[in-house]
Amino acid sequence: MTLRTAQPQPAMDLNEVDDIPFDFTRDLVSGETIQSVAITCEPIQGTDTDAQDMVTGSALIGTMTTAGVFTESASGGVVLQRFTAQTQDVIYGVRCVATLSSGRKLTAAGELPVLKLAAAVAA
Repeated sequence: MTLRTAQPQPAMDLNEVDDIPFDFTRDLVSGETIQSVAITCEPIQGTDTDAQDMVTGSALIGTMTTAGVFTESASGGVVLQRFTAQTQDVIYGVRCVATLSSGRKLTAAGELPVLKLAAAVAA
């Protein structure tokens, strides 16, 4: 069994909004689909009592090309969730539990650091 992880994410800038894919494609059996997902976000380094508020809107299910283009599709194996970076110098654990049409539940997880990226230095 391979460990499912979210696509590695570079640090998000404070208040940046971005989409993170969780890919279950290789784990789905023929005919199996993702029926529902539960996305969680919690601090694993640093403090943020409102960490779950980083999860922005509803997750989408679809497919992702090798070029990173997402297409919404009920038969897809990729979950795309939008996150809003809210607390500087915190590393978050993000987790997606997908419930499949067969009744199986699969989990993918990753780390998401939030920093205040440095401004460009004037020449």
